[in-house]
Amino acid sequence: MRNVKFWATGVVVLLCMTMMTSCKYRYIEKPDQLLTHEQMVDIICEVAYVEALEARGAFIHDSTLSRIGKKAFLRRIYQKYGVNHEVLSQNNDYYSEHSKEYIAIYREAMNRILVDENEYVEGIKRAEREAQAAAEAAIKAFNDSVTDARVRDSIILAREDSIMSLHRVKDKDA
Repeated sequence: MRNVKFWATGVVVLLCMTMMTSCKYRYIEKPDQLLTHEQMVDIICEVAYVEALEARGAFIHDSTLSRIGKKAFLRRIYQKYGVNHEVLSQNNDYYSEHSKEYIAIYREAMNRILVDENEYVEGIKRAEREAQAAAEAAIKAFNDSVTDARVRDSIILAREDSIMSLHRVKDKDA
């Protein structure tokens, strides 16, 4: 019987605690300055790029970026979209309350970042291929010019040899 009272008391306490904590839920109201889905995606992507720069140590190792600083980049993003940290935070809270929209925003942002990354990688590969082709063309041009110089030198030497041979023949005849 004691076990039943113990479990019943435990369940009542658990229910009371659940009710007390669930009452703290507050509905997030629509912000005065609600950003569109596309604006949220754009901002998330741009902030992610700044965060990636910071994660790679660019604000420490790159002298230009270290002078500018991460905060300046974030301020520029906020200015571009006419928001501040508080407005962005309110919008983030609002969209997090609407999970389907929030997930769609972040999914689109992640896809855009992946596409940008793939385009960046492809751009690097394309630049490497072009640099390789330019290097090969330069080597070929150099080799061709060396070959041409050797041919010219051979022709000049052959001429000189033939002229020398003619002089020897003349000297023998004289």
